[in-house]
Amino acid sequence: MKSPLCIQKAMYNERGMALIIVLLVLTVLSVLGLAILGLSLNNMKANQTEQKYEAAYYIAEAGAAKAYTKIKNIAEDLHQDHFYREEPNQALFYSDLEQQILGGDPYSSPVFEKAYGEIPSAEIAVQGSGGNYMITSMGKIGNQKREVRQAISVNWSSGGGPGTPDSSKYSKETALIIKSTLDIGGNVTINGDVWIGDKANLKIGGSSEITGNVYSLSETNQAIPEFPVFPQKPALEEAEDYKVNKNKELLLSKNVSYFNLFQVSGSIVTINTGESDKEIVVNNLNLGKDGQIYIKGTGKLTIYVSGAFTMDNKSTINDNTKQPEKLKIYWKGSGILSLQNNHQEIYGLLYAENGTIDLNGGLIKGTIVADKFISRGNATVEHGTELPFTNDNSNLSLPPNGIVNPSSIREKE
Repeated sequence: MKSPLCIQKAMYNERGMALIIVLLVLTVLSVLGLAILGLSLNNMKANQTEQKYEAAYYIAEAGAAKAYTKIKNIAEDLHQDHFYREEPNQALFYSDLEQQILGGDPYSSPVFEKAYGEIPSAEIAVQGSGGNYMITSMGKIGNQKREVRQAISVNWSSGGGPGTPDSSKYSKETALIIKSTLDIGGNVTINGDVWIGDKANLKIGGSSEITGNVYSLSETNQAIPEFPVFPQKPALEEAEDYKVNKNKELLLSKNVSYFNLFQVSGSIVTINTGESDKEIVVNNLNLGKDGQIYIKGTGKLTIYVSGAFTMDNKSTINDNTKQPEKLKIYWKGSGILSLQNNHQEIYGLLYAENGTIDLNGGLIKGTIVADKFISRGNATVEHGTELPFTNDNSNLSLPPNGIVNPSSIREKE
């Protein structure tokens, strides 16, 4: 029989074993926990690396797409310019294209938001010549990189010939197109846009106002519109004087009528165009005091003046319809057309190739094209007519669409 002392020692020995077992269990659990944590961290790191790898492709793709858009815009704008040249040249087009695609500003990366603690970026390069180019875009995020490529071909076509595509320039908002001198003062009002030559003398004083924009012809790639060729009188047809001092209607039966002197004073001459557009060619046009020209009929009227053009007090042209689109006046003379009071009015296009328009009172509603324009007093020029010498593209062929042909974006192998 064991003594009580032996039993007590055995009990103490068993308690020590329990402590050891607990410590062993805790150690095993700690090791397992650390292993699981390590696996989880490695898995998360692997997932993030894979996600960055995928993201790098889309970053590269976005860079290629941005470069393609820039090249497409360059090619289409340049092609349109060459398409309408008088002598389109394929070699010159491709030379200009290469210069703009490869010699311009560097191709910048799209702007990306921060991701995975990194700021993504794309390195873009373009190589090629003539009409064939290769876009290379490398997407970067962190230490992940992927590179894609896209081939582009640009086709050439000619056939537009001289002219311009439809454009908003010289639209109804144009009030003045002046070559050498624009001098306004007093209370002059110009309601509309003004276009001036490169070396024009520009002076705006008093309380005068221009409600529209003032443009430089060269900076907007515009030129003074070409003056039309006057209709030529048949050899056997005589140009007679036409003088009116009492109200009268002139019915134009021919498309073009010729006069030496067309003079109206103290009365109204109503020019009846009938149902079609008509033209009058005169050597000298003189509207004396209270002389007025009315327009009647559905057709429009064009007046060509090769010599003197004068208007006296209270004289008007097309005041009855007040529709500027009904009238065009082309004056070839080099003198001065002077309107001096508030009762002188012209509704239409007035083109003075070499002359000076001196407007000191009165109203011109339409558009004035002249070498010089001087105005004082309470004169007003107001836009209001489409210009016949711009954007007349009814027979103008348009550049074809789809001149830029891209391949699909592919990753570099």
